[in-house]
Amino acid sequence: MSGIEDRLARVEHELYPNSGGSLRDAVDLANARLAQLLPDEEEPTAPPGAAPASP
Repeated sequence: MSGIEDRLARVEHELYPNSGGSLRDAVDLANARLAQLLPDEEEPTAPPGAAPASP
């Protein structure tokens, strides 16, 4: 039973932010970098190929 608890502890360690070594930290960092490269636009844009909206 101890082996299962050890494996579960290792998995849980990856699911929560910690000192920067978890999978969660890597995902959060990637999301932050992506947000810097592609900030949310204030107005939604038309899908590609759609006719431009008239003013």
